[in-house]
Amino acid sequence: MKEMGVKENKIYSMEELASGKWLIVAATGVTNGTLLKGVRLFGGGARTQSLVMTTEPHLIQFLDTTHVYDKKEIEFRL
Repeated sequence: MKEMGVKENKIYSMEELASGKWLIVAATGVTNGTLLKGVRLFGGGARTQSLVMTTEPHLIQFLDTTHVYDKKEIEFRL
């Protein structure tokens, strides 16, 4: 990182990370973390949690999605 000019413990601004006019950042949790939950499997499907941020319009969205793989085996709990 140092050879590439990346500084440790520096908080980078949005312009430093991505200087484009319209940007979309999307992330989905794989394992549990402080920002997003990891993939949770259940009979016949899975639940995921994602974060989507856009610059135009200025949005921050948290998405909780249920993926149904087998309707015969589905066991859904909130």
